[in-house]
Amino acid sequence: MKSKSTKFEETVRQYKEVIGLIDKHNELFSSTINLIASENVPSRGIIKALSSDLNNRVAEGWIGRRVYPGMRLYDSIEKLGMEVTKELFGYDHVDLRPISGTMANMAVYAALTSPGDNVLSLRVEE
Repeated sequence: MKSKSTKFEETVRQYKEVIGLIDKHNELFSSTINLIASENVPSRGIIKALSSDLNNRVAEGWIGRRVYPGMRLYDSIEKLGMEVTKELFGYDHVDLRPISGTMANMAVYAALTSPGDNVLSLRVEE
């Protein structure tokens, strides 16, 4: 049976190994062009947002009327995102809350294509 000290040292070693593999993965993908949108390398701002506590929050509901308390700063971020999006695209109203990845994709298709347009897509296996 291993001592607590030995178990801890092994856990630290494994942790460092995982961090090293993550670094290698990031290095690989920062030096290639990945054309799979869901696997693209995000910007530093996106990485910061996703690694923040915001990524662990459930922002269910509307700005100022959330289901869970403590969302005041999240609301400010969402409100700013809505203002920027309205200005950027010239819209009067926007909603930044996709209900799923599929629905988010459909929203982009609806915004950027017209009925009858051709869309290039590869099979998943490719």
